[in-house]
Amino acid sequence: MINLDYEFSELPFPHIIIRNVIKDKYVHEFLRHNTEITEYMANMRNLERFQVFLNRGTESRWNIKLPSENFTDEFNRVTRDFLTTFKYHSGINELFKELFVPYYEKEFIDFDDQLRPKKLDISYGAYNACTEAKNIIGWHLDRGNKLIAGFIYLREKGDTVDDGHLQISSGPDSFIKEIPYEDNVLVAWPNLTNAWHRATVRYPTKHLRRIVNFIQETDKDRFYHDYETDKHDKNDKSSRSIHELHSIKMFGFKEVHLNEREESKTTT
Repeated sequence: MINLDYEFSELPFPHIIIRNVIKDKYVHEFLRHNTEITEYMANMRNLERFQVFLNRGTESRWNIKLPSENFTDEFNRVTRDFLTTFKYHSGINELFKELFVPYYEKEFIDFDDQLRPKKLDISYGAYNACTEAKNIIGWHLDRGNKLIAGFIYLREKGDTVDDGHLQISSGPDSFIKEIPYEDNVLVAWPNLTNAWHRATVRYPTKHLRRIVNFIQETDKDRFYHDYETDKHDKNDKSSRSIHELHSIKMFGFKEVHLNEREESKTTT
């Protein structure tokens, strides 16, 4: 079901791209075009994000655990089976270890994580259609207890606007590489202190921006670096832009420090 023929680059930081990653045509087309997620999101706001996931505790209107009575047996079965297959796929796990662990060992202090499949958090979902242009998300890192960040893009047929792409850079003075939002493409990278990324503007569209999102967490919730996204004062909207999807957050490059083992934190 999973294609492992990857492209690897160290610039601007280590990352892999796998095209046509979902080999099963039925599963690929179901995730790309099923109408159930479209109907569920019909009353959500512009670009609001929704996802279904495996094995996570807290549910909300934006996050639903599978299987769910909100969806048909087919949706529950196909989606859950694919997410489970990817999560525990030995080829994916070994690929991440082979390509990314050397960079962790070089950068992180006393790196000792095993990249266990059970610590891979994975979901399927989408950003909603929108009637006005918004920046999806600005320059940021993932928090220090995340080892790998990645997506599988599932662009709907007919969604041909040149927008919503991933951009990556190693810092404010580095070149920016753009990875287009294309169908059936996996992108993944180690969450190093220079692994800056953002998603570009999404223009008005009737299409969902569908993705599978996955995050490899550390074995014992250890934080290898101290990155946190800053936030605006929630009571002061004067400095927040209406053109930002996540207007409460303050994105942008900033100084990031490595954590010593004794400085590790507990996930909140």
